[in-house]
Parts: sequence; C-alpha cells; structure tokens
Amino acid sequence: MKKTVIIYILIIFVIFSAFIIYSQAASDNFWKSNLIQIDLPNKKSVRVKLAETIEEHQRGLSNIKDMQGFDGMLFRFKEAQQVSFWMNEMFFPLDIIYLNGNKEIAEIHEDMTPCLSTEVCQPIPSLKNNINYVLELDAGEARLNNLKINQKLVW
Repeated sequence: MKKTVIIYILIIFVIFSAFIIYSQAASDNFWKSNLIQIDLPNKKSVRVKLAETIEEHQRGLSNIKDMQGFDGMLFRFKEAQQVSFWMNEMFFPLDIIYLNGNKEIAEIHEDMTPCLSTEVCQPIPSLKNNINYVLELDAGEARLNNLKINQKLVW
C-alpha cells in the first residue's frame, strides 16, 4: 500500500514538473519569437514583440522585469477602434503610442507609471477611435527619439 502511494506521488510530481518546464519554455518562446523591426522617423530602429492574439493583448508586457532582447511591444488590431491600456502588473514605466491604420502617430502618452498593487489602476484610453496599432516603449523613448503626432513609422 505504501509503495503504491509513493509511486502515485512520484508520478504526480513528474507530471507537475514536466508541466512547469513546458510552461516556462512556452513563455520563453513567446518573448523570443515574433520580433519585428520598426524604423522611426529619426532613422533609428527598434525591435519589438508583435502582439496579435487576444491572449497576447491581455498579457502585454505585464509581469516581466525588463525587456532583454527587444525594445517594446506592438499591438495590432484587426479593425480601427478606440483602445484603452493600463499599467497593471508592470515593473517599469512605458511610453504608450497610439497609431492609426496608416502607421501614423495619433497620440503619445509619455512616462506612464506602473500601478501599485494596492491602488486602482487607471486606464489610458485613446482620444480617437481610429487606432489600429499601439506601440509600447521604455519611458523616455518617445522624447529621446523626438516622436511627434502625424509622424509615420515603418515596418
């Protein structure tokens, strides 16, 4: 009887360990795959993770400590819409840049600070309803790269 219980516990442990290893590998692949290059108007390029699925939109950059190997995230929406982002479960501030379907900057929200776990996280809505893309970069990158409304980004 004892041997059977021990065997079952070992089997459960092995299955659980395999699940954890698989989950970590899938998460690592998420951050290493689907990178694209965006050319900014000042001729500088940034490498960003492309978020297209609902799951990727929901996850965003939440719960990562830093962006090693990439410079930000680009969210793509199939149809133009009004969007709203927030800084929940973030570890660092971001510049959030809303773009229209022509890849032109429609709005820039600079230095958006993460929400503390004890406070209500306020949304950052777009003022316009023609947003097809949202670019998230480290805070200060919009100013450093002299990004302005109506400038076009290329990818």
